[in-house]
Amino acid sequence: MLHSSITVGRLIEQVEKDMGLYEEIDRTVYFDALNECLCRVYGEVIDERAIVACVSKDGKIAYGDISVGTGQDSVRAGDIRSVRYGEKPLQYLPPDRFGAVKSADGDFYTLQRDGIYLTPTRSTTTLYVTYTVRPQRFGTGDVNGAVPFPNEYLFCLRAKLRGEAYKLVNEDALAAKWLSEYNEGIAAFAAAYGARGGGAR
Repeated sequence: MLHSSITVGRLIEQVEKDMGLYEEIDRTVYFDALNECLCRVYGEVIDERAIVACVSKDGKIAYGDISVGTGQDSVRAGDIRSVRYGEKPLQYLPPDRFGAVKSADGDFYTLQRDGIYLTPTRSTTTLYVTYTVRPQRFGTGDVNGAVPFPNEYLFCLRAKLRGEAYKLVNEDALAAKWLSEYNEGIAAFAAAYGARGGGAR
């Protein structure tokens, strides 16, 4: 996971102070925008992956039973990249080494809303689940957590928060300006991150 030297609370305070809106915005708007942005960027750009050993229960691995690392959000169906059994796979594989997840066409597992279902039922074999890492969602009480994004690209997150706030108070021109800056910044981040070897870990 990436890290910055600023807390979530401080980031939002900076945005609120800089904007000086005449209309008070509920802070949940900023938290929701930040969570949506981080979830998207981690899923589409950063693509950090982790592997965890699991043992199925009656042929199923519930997503809630998959242990994630500190600061990570819980696993969802869309986060699963692969399930393997037998020898433990390498801790790092390039993105092109991960096969596409198939749902019901002959693989030994299927992904459903509540968990991974195994066929045939495997309840004693250790299985290794590879999933896309996403940062935990921040709530209004999580002001002291560090923003999981590099310092040099925090302007992207600030632009996103400003854009969503302006959109809420019907300042369409300002909302468009800041959301455009956000999109341009994320594109620059994606290019720079890819160039220095970022991606699946």
